[in-house]
Amino acid sequence: MIRVGFRLIGGAAWQGGRNYLWNLLHAVTSQPARRVQPVLLLAPGEDAGDLLLDGVERFETGALLDSSYARRAGRVLKLAAGRNLVEARWLRRARIDVLSHAAPVGRSIPTIAWVPDVQHRHLPQMFSRREHFMRDLLFREILRDAAVVVTSSETARDDLHRFYGVDAASCRVLRFVSQPRLAPDQLLPLDELRARLGVPARFFHLPNQLWKHKNHALVVEALRLVPDVVVVATGPREDYRHPGVYDALLARVNAHGLGDRFRHLGLVSFPELISLMRHSVAVINPSRFEGWSTTVEEAKSLGKRVLVSDLPVHHEQDPPRASYFPVDDPRALAAQLAEAWSTHDPAEDVRAAAAAAAALPSRTSAFAETYEAIVLDAVGGDR
Repeated sequence: MIRVGFRLIGGAAWQGGRNYLWNLLHAVTSQPARRVQPVLLLAPGEDAGDLLLDGVERFETGALLDSSYARRAGRVLKLAAGRNLVEARWLRRARIDVLSHAAPVGRSIPTIAWVPDVQHRHLPQMFSRREHFMRDLLFREILRDAAVVVTSSETARDDLHRFYGVDAASCRVLRFVSQPRLAPDQLLPLDELRARLGVPARFFHLPNQLWKHKNHALVVEALRLVPDVVVVATGPREDYRHPGVYDALLARVNAHGLGDRFRHLGLVSFPELISLMRHSVAVINPSRFEGWSTTVEEAKSLGKRVLVSDLPVHHEQDPPRASYFPVDDPRALAAQLAEAWSTHDPAEDVRAAAAAAAALPSRTSAFAETYEAIVLDAVGGDR
């Protein structure tokens, strides 16, 4: 089998990256005739958590070779000499054939580099000058040195052509598929969620990290225009680029007297997250920008209705039960909230959930097969 190395993606700053990696590892290891052996490359003391699935091999790098100093030295070598000799050394020790979803270390070990999106080009006001510059520098290095560049959407691939002159045909699109991870009988009952989290009997679910571009404020403004409706938000409250976002949002909620109708629970466990989605009237994603929305993918895998911002990538994801609204139009969102609230049919939710569950295995297999074909491209053909 082809040994493919992965670093941890995300962490506390980007839970979506960690979820993405879990879904990819699950898809790869669930295939009966797979040709890919995933190897999780962990620095000393790094917590893999639930990423160590059956079929995923663990390799712990040495404390000296994978210290913060060694990583910086390796990056300097890569920029100066075209090869990260420090990282390449322990990749050879782990017998890695391909490094995936990481910055290239050099031509000797092919890399599948993932570009989730180019948000900094669309929303430059969300980034400091330094971060904008460093992202551009990294992307140009990736596009120059990677064996294969993957994006999660046609939209992102078109952006690489638009902003970096990349031939769209040279990039591969790998649309990830999210797993509920819970069997229907493992979902937490609504009564248990109400006791644990204090949620009401009926609610919309907004499961996004509270980053500024995720546009939670639009939902608060929409709630001012429609009575009775309740929104329960979940996700980390910290925005490392804009530290005051949560406090500003809470102040807006309180100023409009919406404390009982917009409730932010913070980070919840994954079983709680999926159970909240399943019991909600619908899932909301008002984001101003997405590379490929994990929220939408999770809702698709559950068969949930979604109310989503009118982004090209949301249309590309094509959730079956979707309504679209402009990112700056609280009246349009309020109308959709009112309509979904008044017409919600739990029996239709049950039918849609069953259809989504039936379709999930084939969607997961297609995800894994596309990724395996990309790995074969990276190593230069059949193995």
